Amino acid sequence: MEEKEIANQGFIRPARQETIEQFWAARWGIPIVTPTWIYRPGDVEGLSLRDAEERVLGLITWKVNAAQAEIVSFDTVEHSRGWGSLLLQAAEEELQAGQAESIRVFTTNDNLPGLRFYLHRGYRLVKVHLDAMDHVREIKPRVPTVGRQGVAIRDLWEVQKAL
Repeated sequence: MEEKEIANQGFIRPARQETIEQFWAARWGIPIVTPTWIYRPGDVEGLSLRDAEERVLGLITWKVNAAQAEIVSFDTVEHSRGWGSLLLQAAEEELQAGQAESIRVFTTNDNLPGLRFYLHRGYRLVKVHLDAMDHVREIKPRVPTVGRQGVAIRDLWEVQKAL
């Protein structure tokens, strides 16, 4: 993908490894752990949304294995601005052009806004990974045990969409 200008929003462009590493370190910590893999910045590709001053407003990263793509990280610095929708749509277009047939995402069981976001965009809940956060905490012990609105973070929801 080449740089794509988003009117009054900024630019979406391929994310550099340094950008991924800095954003992950600040927002999530390294590595990122899912039920399928332990990811480091060099394992993924992605897109960043930047403003006119080159500040990163959002980042989406993924890994493709055969025809299955997995979103590894997806975050914006502000919510409800439409940035997430722009990034997800651009990533889906990029993955589809690269011959991915489906895309999946994992999110924690306290993330009802995230689940709603994906469901509104055609994703379906395909699996609940019970107690998956125990495995994550073995690798990243600082991951909190309690999340949004006091919900215990225990499981991972897997949502998927055909491309």
